[in-house]
Amino acid sequence: MAIARATVSAASLILLDEPTASLDSVAADKVIQAIRATTAHRTTLIVTHDPALARVADRVIVVEPTGATTGRDEIFIHTVSGGR
Repeated sequence: MAIARATVSAASLILLDEPTASLDSVAADKVIQAIRATTAHRTTLIVTHDPALARVADRVIVVEPTGATTGRDEIFIHTVSGGR
C-alpha cells in the first residue's frame, strides 16, 4: 500500500520501512521491482534487513552496535559503496 501511495505522491523524499518484510522471495522480488520503477529520480530511504533489497541501492549505510560498555546506546555507522 505504501508503494502505491508513493507512486501518486509528489513527495521528493520517500521513506520505506522494511517493505519486503514477511514476504516470500518471489513476492519480495516483485516489490523490489515496483520500488525501483516508482522511485526512479526520487530520493528514497529504505530501512531493511533484507540483503537483496539493500543490493539495489545506490548507497548503503550500515548501522551496528559498537559493543561499547558506556551505559549509553551507541551505534557505528559506515557507508558501503556500490549498490546497483
